[in-house]
Amino acid sequence: MHDLSVANPSDMTMIMLLIVGGMLFLLSLVLFITGNRGKKIDGHPLCRTCGHDLYGSTNAVRNCPKCNRPLRYRKDVRVGNRKKQKGKIVTGFGGVLLAGVLGVFAIFPGIRSLDWLPQMPALTMPKFAMAAELHSQEDWKKTYKQLETSRVSKSQANRVARLALKLQEDKDRDWVKEADLWIEKVHEQQLLDDDLWMRYVNNVLDEQVAVLKVQFRPVIEHGSRPYYETFHHHPKRTGTLRLDFLGTRGANRLQVNDGRIYSLKRSDNEDWSTLPTGKVKLRYMMSQEYAFKRLYDLKTGTMSSKSGEVFVRDFESESEIEILPPGQSCVKPIKNAFYKAAVEESFEIQKVTFRPTDGKLVVFTNAQNTPIALVWEMKALIEGQAYPLEPLIRIPKRRSLMGARHGFFDDLINASIQKVDVVLTPSAEAARRSLDITEYWDGELVFKAVPVKLETQ
Repeated sequence: MHDLSVANPSDMTMIMLLIVGGMLFLLSLVLFITGNRGKKIDGHPLCRTCGHDLYGSTNAVRNCPKCNRPLRYRKDVRVGNRKKQKGKIVTGFGGVLLAGVLGVFAIFPGIRSLDWLPQMPALTMPKFAMAAELHSQEDWKKTYKQLETSRVSKSQANRVARLALKLQEDKDRDWVKEADLWIEKVHEQQLLDDDLWMRYVNNVLDEQVAVLKVQFRPVIEHGSRPYYETFHHHPKRTGTLRLDFLGTRGANRLQVNDGRIYSLKRSDNEDWSTLPTGKVKLRYMMSQEYAFKRLYDLKTGTMSSKSGEVFVRDFESESEIEILPPGQSCVKPIKNAFYKAAVEESFEIQKVTFRPTDGKLVVFTNAQNTPIALVWEMKALIEGQAYPLEPLIRIPKRRSLMGARHGFFDDLINASIQKVDVVLTPSAEAARRSLDITEYWDGELVFKAVPVKLETQ
């Protein structure tokens, strides 16, 4: 019920139009009915069935001369011919039309603001989605909204899914997240055909593999295993689907100069001294494994755990590196004492944490504007015993680079540690395992009696 004391002008107008229109409709309806019935113009008896005028007939007539209906009872006869009143009929019909126009004007604002799509029959949805393919992202949102509020058949779900796939495969158009959501939702409801699901997954994998990059160290020493790193990012042209990179299936392989193929699996113990020196062309080959480990929730903006199928996609990448002749090194230690003060000023140990429950020791570092590359083996000294941590590499001229190096040690479980010494020793081997470091500072840093913060979890 509307509160007229606080109703806005548009509400008042709607109420007045509805009242006037309703009264006009009732009055016009009465006029139309009475005009159509007509005015009695005589008192002649008439057959109630066919309307035949019985005036002048004798009382002996038992049946209607026209339709032969029995005329035995009073109810079989009505009295008076009637003449329709055209004025009332026209006036009543016009009034009904005018009342309908007033009603439309009264409720039109409400009709425009009402979201009719969830109320649409499911049968009309694929037709609407066809229009959405040619129009805005908002149309796709409405199409997906109907899936949340009504049931669809398997054929309808697949018809809209094909439209979504067509959009996804058009590289010149932006990808619409709601189209992605449609496919995943009907797949969860077991409405999507298997071939459409695999087509969708392969489209996403194409985007995933397209952003996968492999970078090799450009210069390595003779007999060294080629060092490389993979860079994997989520593509921009997918919606909610997240196929996380799990790893590789089998051993990564490396073909050299279109000839011999080497295994990059360390346990295979390949003889890398057989690689030729000079410029070498490499073809990196592997089988990538992906799985549905996370699914992005558009409504909450969070990632939720979601296990599922594992998918494999082959990947190849070509590179060129240089292998130095035997005896030559690809890294050079710099012993200049000038760097010592600058390194000590730019590098710091922020904190050291220790978790007694599993013997985890973590050293947090920060480097700002280091003048030269820092490549260190890190170890913690506790009561004279060394505990090696992960190597530490810092690139020069970076404004700020924080990091943490850790290790798990069984003999430190449930130990009580108050302070540690942190020793940083230059490492040529760690420099060789970097992508682009050719020079590094050949100096050692020692941080004495660094306080340890205990972690309970």
